[in-house]
Amino acid sequence: MWTIKIQSDSVAGTFATTSMARTTAAGPPRHLVGYGRAGVDPKWPGGAKLALQFVINYEEGGENCILEGDSGSEHLLSDIVGAASYPGARHMNMESLYEYGSRAGFWRLHRIFTARRLPVTVFAVGRALELHPEAAAAMVEANWEVCSHGYRWIDYQNVDEATERAHIAATVQAHMNVVGKRPVGIYQGKPNERTRRLVVEEGGFLYDADAYNDDLPYWTHYFGRPHLVVPYTLSNNDMKFVSPGGFANGDQFFAALKDAFDTLLAEGRGGAPKMMSVGLHCRIARASSRFARLTHRRRSGSQRGLRDCCASSITSSSSGTRSGSARGRPSLCIGMPTTLPCVRPIFDSHNVRLDAFGSTEALISLPSMCHYERLCIFEMTARGWCILLGVSWGVANLEH
Repeated sequence: MWTIKIQSDSVAGTFATTSMARTTAAGPPRHLVGYGRAGVDPKWPGGAKLALQFVINYEEGGENCILEGDSGSEHLLSDIVGAASYPGARHMNMESLYEYGSRAGFWRLHRIFTARRLPVTVFAVGRALELHPEAAAAMVEANWEVCSHGYRWIDYQNVDEATERAHIAATVQAHMNVVGKRPVGIYQGKPNERTRRLVVEEGGFLYDADAYNDDLPYWTHYFGRPHLVVPYTLSNNDMKFVSPGGFANGDQFFAALKDAFDTLLAEGRGGAPKMMSVGLHCRIARASSRFARLTHRRRSGSQRGLRDCCASSITSSSSGTRSGSARGRPSLCIGMPTTLPCVRPIFDSHNVRLDAFGSTEALISLPSMCHYERLCIFEMTARGWCILLGVSWGVANLEH
């Protein structure tokens, strides 16, 4: 049996002092507690038990490249697994792999999702949008939410505060110029301890997705105002196709997504609804061998595409009325454009319940629900309801 002893109080004191210094110097506090043992019912619209969000990462053209003034070439998330950055030089194969994403991969994903009328949130790098305005126009035409993915697809860990602040302003301007409106969500992707503070200080963002620590959104208040965090995923993500020990084929990707879907849906039916994100990249999911399994219908009853599995979870009659007298309660919600009659601007009341809107489609996603008519957010109310961008979104008992 081994025993480890601290021989002096001064050593223990040194550790304590170091810990305190780290706490005060390292930005926001950690979020280790969450919603606790019982969880929380977020009151998804229509009584849905799971909110499913599809994310397309549009990054091509915003990655590291000396043509953009960077010190070296890109080395992450491509079919060249384990690639090294070339200092001061271009990596022509890497550039070509990324270019496939913007030239062909994006349009394949666009056809797949628009053909099925599935809403999408795009994590769009500002510089990438500037370099491909036609793709940006297609996102707008499809009524997709275009969320900021930073101005550049670079690691901000060691970027100085002034530069990062300037990049946040630049991505807002890029969206204004190319998309036609500013983003109100941001996923910096490779943040540092200052990123969330800079996002809040910018003043126009309602949420960020730089978190992986929950299956539900949550509020933060430590920068002087309420700020919503909508966690993303690195698990249900096609990046595992180009990661060591990751997916070898589309069947493995499908199986992982289906297992996650079944688990979260079961928890929702047990009284604790969740959200589930699926992350896709234009240059990675592009390959038919990787993505076809998610869209291909198999005749075998138990082997269907993900969308079929989702559809089977919705009750056969999930339509409701505006008065809230629903004929059935859906199990799944996947996206809601503002054109649906169940979404109406509400700015004069802080206690409107979701069932006031009914559930004509029973479809919504986070944050795809946020097709922004006005840039505003209201505080939580005593009854536990939040009015977000004109949509009554139940967030009873969320951190507040």
